[in-house]
Amino acid sequence: METICVHVLFEARPGFGDRLAKVLLRLQDNSRKDSGCLQYDMHRLPDDPDQFMLYERWESQELLDAHLGAEHLAGVQKEMADVLVDKPLITIWNPLKGE
Repeated sequence: METICVHVLFEARPGFGDRLAKVLLRLQDNSRKDSGCLQYDMHRLPDDPDQFMLYERWESQELLDAHLGAEHLAGVQKEMADVLVDKPLITIWNPLKGE
């Protein structure tokens, strides 16, 4: 099975960084309990408190898909919509393997 890495960028509306941080920390805590979660770490840009980055690793695409359908994620997405400038920028990565 191949691990899946996900990189997500979030930008809060000006002045809403602390509110978004609370939502993201709750998401982090709940997501770390999901089956197949190997890593789920939120980060904040030091010189711009409205910018956040998430790095997550999953055991498989199937387990990531299950996480994406989790009830706790759906609830958080609704909360984030009120404070984000735009939709999060999400990229999915696979490990680079040699020959």
